[in-house]
Amino acid sequence: MNASNVRAFTPAVNPSPEDVCLFLKQKAERGEIAENSARLKATSIRQLVTVLGEDEPKTAQYVLENIQSIATRWATLNSADAKGETAKTYESRARSAIESYFEWVRDPKGFKFKRSAPRATPEAKEPKAQKTEAKPTAASPETPAPAAQAPEQEVRSFPLGAGREAFNFMLPSGGLDVRDVRKIVCHLLTLAKDFDPTVPSHAQVFSIVTAHKD
Repeated sequence: MNASNVRAFTPAVNPSPEDVCLFLKQKAERGEIAENSARLKATSIRQLVTVLGEDEPKTAQYVLENIQSIATRWATLNSADAKGETAKTYESRARSAIESYFEWVRDPKGFKFKRSAPRATPEAKEPKAQKTEAKPTAASPETPAPAAQAPEQEVRSFPLGAGREAFNFMLPSGGLDVRDVRKIVCHLLTLAKDFDPTVPSHAQVFSIVTAHKD
């Protein structure tokens, strides 16, 4: 979408969490943030504010100031469907989104989303006793060259619906084949909280996956 066709978005006097979500949507339409990243941040905010009571302020400032306790409350109320790691992820995304919103309010023209810096490869530490680089001899074999850095792997997210994210996983550099997918399906089935191998419909999943040879 051409940025000139995007409707101008102005700061609210007392912004609500939903104002932050609209801010993310508008910035995604302008290409200032990835659409998927904006969606995940907005989902996190909307999930967390579901625990706010009628007597609590429904403002972005209140949510930011109490983000940790709100995330803890969300994890407690959703313990049957989500682990603590999900609450921590929601907390981190919501905090980042609301802080970005207020940074934009303070300086709309100069605002830019923070970009994650690429992870640096840790350098190998030299042995303490080795002060000078010794030349290889017949008695001391040459030190092998360090392995080449592995290429960056693509991270995928699997949404379950209703604002739930199942997991983030990395595709192997060589890709997947059908045999790999069968192994993953069988493994994931055992992680289902209602899995029972004595139930015919559950056991049938294994038979479907393993019925045909490669």
